[in-house]
Amino acid sequence: MTNSVRGAGGRNRLALAVVMTVLLAVAACAGGTPTPTAITFPPTPTAITFPPTPTAITFPPTPTAIAFPPTATPSVFPSTTAVAPTPTPGTPVVPTSTPAPPTPVPPTPTVSPEPPLTTTEIARRILPSVVRISVDTGAGQASGTGIVFDDTGKILTNWHVVDGAVTISVTKPDETVVLAELFRGDPDNDIALVVVGDASGLRPPLFGDSGALRVGEDVVAIGHALGLAGPPTVSKGVVSALGRSLPNGIGGELTGLIQTDAAINSGNSGGPLINGRGEVIGVNTARLSTGDRIGFAISINGALETVDDLIALGPVPPPGFLGIGGRTMPRAEAANLGLPITGGYLVQVVGADTPAQAARIVPGDVIVQMDQTLIRNQDEFTQFLRLHPPGTEVRVFVWRLVPGSGWEPVALNTTLSTRQ
Repeated sequence: MTNSVRGAGGRNRLALAVVMTVLLAVAACAGGTPTPTAITFPPTPTAITFPPTPTAITFPPTPTAIAFPPTATPSVFPSTTAVAPTPTPGTPVVPTSTPAPPTPVPPTPTVSPEPPLTTTEIARRILPSVVRISVDTGAGQASGTGIVFDDTGKILTNWHVVDGAVTISVTKPDETVVLAELFRGDPDNDIALVVVGDASGLRPPLFGDSGALRVGEDVVAIGHALGLAGPPTVSKGVVSALGRSLPNGIGGELTGLIQTDAAINSGNSGGPLINGRGEVIGVNTARLSTGDRIGFAISINGALETVDDLIALGPVPPPGFLGIGGRTMPRAEAANLGLPITGGYLVQVVGADTPAQAARIVPGDVIVQMDQTLIRNQDEFTQFLRLHPPGTEVRVFVWRLVPGSGWEPVALNTTLSTRQ
């Protein structure tokens, strides 16, 4: 049955094909001609929208319509050839000279940078600008280094070199020793100026730009290391790092420090750090005892800003004078004597006709406070007098041993005077 259905379907399809062929033949004959004129798109290009000729192009192929003419006649700037004026009849024609061409400017020659100085040359240049600073604190001797700042006798050094000094002396490069005075200092930035009355033989160095330093650059450190007798010590290294920070010892921080591996030891403080051109670019100030050749210098740019501020303030007034001598009373000694204090200044000598005598201070008194400042040792006592000039009225608090009563607190008033 399946085969018969498929056969019927085949016969039907064949009949349909015959019919369609006849119909197509009839339709073809109905036109009357077999030409292609009835095709929608003509085979010729006559109906193309854009003509094949260039006549309708917006920009003509010739240069006649170009906005800027090809000749130079309309140029704004005339040529350098002078045009002779039109001669007037009867007037002689004066020939016009053609201006000479400009003289060519030779190229600027390239300047080669100066080669760096040798360490020997640097030392020879800087040594006349380096001095030894020796101080007496009343409790001992100490020394450091200074840099001649100007030709008036001012010398730049670290504050911690002269802090607490009762007397200051300067040894010049020719080994001459002269007394010096503290001009003014800045403990926060560890910078101080001292001044000598005799500036002969002292020569200020060249100060450079520490802002131009680069890590790895060669530097030389000069100073009176370890207080050794004779000329200062010269050591060489590189800029190990820039922008370091360290505590300044009084609760603040020194910033922008130059780290170097040039040897810096005790006594180098206040001395110069020098670049390869012989310029001072730092003030040597500290080293790490736990490392190997790790030293630090205050950048000269920062140091000079501080110096300018100190000079603007003027010299520090002379210290006030109380007229006593003594020593630190440590905490352990105070405890053995039954004093409820952590330390103080034990008065041993009272001068005649002094503010101390006028206040009835006596040997054996222990000064523990002056005005609002605690006095726990000799350094704090000396510092108080340095910061309070003659004429200052002060209230002195002491512990006094009263026979039969023991230690009693006593408050005394006086006025500081000038050292006699």
